[in-house]
This record gives sequence, structure tokens and C-alpha cells, in this order.
Amino acid sequence: MQSRSATKPAREASGLRTTSVVAAGRESSTTVERKILALIVRSPKRLPAALIDPSTGLPKNNLQATCRAGSDRSFTCFVRPPQHRPNEGLRVSYRRGPKGGLFTWYPYQSG
Repeated sequence: MQSRSATKPAREASGLRTTSVVAAGRESSTTVERKILALIVRSPKRLPAALIDPSTGLPKNNLQATCRAGSDRSFTCFVRPPQHRPNEGLRVSYRRGPKGGLFTWYPYQSG
């Protein structure tokens, strides 16, 4: 079974941004990590300065996305630069729904 993914425009409200993704099948943490990194590459202007290379304006090399499963349909993830402080990173939550998934982007935590 092939998996399709498409994004809808992000919606900003009170510092949180949400992005909808259409997907098929059950997802693992690795799949969600890849989707997050793909979204980051597509929209680097929305990233916090800590994740942007100031010389190029693009996401830093070797960004790490790590996700942990919450309930059977959700994941909590952190996107971090390769060298980071404890608890530093961009928190992203993912919840799978009947018509795809929803990412919620939280403010960057500087640790």
C-alpha cells in the first residue's frame, strides 16, 4: 500500500501552529520523524532562529527529530540541533485522525 502525503496551509493561533497531513496506514515514530523533517525543509522561514543556519537561511545540517508514542494515535516529538542543551528543542505533537494527521508546533524551548 502506498502512502500519500499532502499538506494544508498552517494555521497560527496563540503561538501554536498546526499543519494537516493526509496519510494512509498506521504510522511508526520513524515515519512521523521523517514527516516532520520534510515539513521543516519545505518551510524554513517558519523555524526559530536556533534551527536556522544564519549564513544560508536554511535549516541547520543534521537536525534531529525524535518522537515517542503517546496514546495509540499520537506522538510527542522534539526537533533539535545536533549539539543542544537538555530540554532544548522545538516540540511538535502529532495526532492521527480519520482523514490523516495533524501536527501542532509549539514555541522553541531554549533549555
